[in-house]
Amino acid sequence: MRRMGLTMITDVPGTLVELLFIRAVWDLPVAADLPPADPPPDRGTSARPRRPQLVAEWDALWVDALDNLDATRDEHFWGRRHGLDGIDLPEMRSWKATVIGQVEAVAAEYHHAPEMLLRDELSAAERHGLDRLIVLPVRGLFARRHGSSLVVSTRTYLDLDQLRHEVGVFAG
Repeated sequence: MRRMGLTMITDVPGTLVELLFIRAVWDLPVAADLPPADPPPDRGTSARPRRPQLVAEWDALWVDALDNLDATRDEHFWGRRHGLDGIDLPEMRSWKATVIGQVEAVAAEYHHAPEMLLRDELSAAERHGLDRLIVLPVRGLFARRHGSSLVVSTRTYLDLDQLRHEVGVFAG
């Protein structure tokens, strides 16, 4: 989580990244409103368990995690509710570290971080209710408003013109 002098937070929530890993390695259906993981994680020894309600359980946890980010920060978010069967934990940890690290490395370059370069635009969006920029490792240019958050792909976060556009759309 990074604040960059603004009151809003930039976040790459581990719980959501974990759920994206599970969706990818278990070949769960990709909803139209959420692109596939990018880069695709290595499956390793992960194998989809045989559970009749697996897709519904994943969908429910995704909504819960997205709606309650501050309350759902625990590692193994899926595992605490449904067990870790079928999940290659070392592969998941490695992928999480890679995709979260990519955003954190950019944000750590304070004067070159998107939050600093788009400070005025983000401040305007804050005045219109933005309190969190959620960055997810999903394919392509992607942005969606979710309550007081703007959910964007890593590619959108790293593309200043695209991020400026999406923040402007949020601010109305």
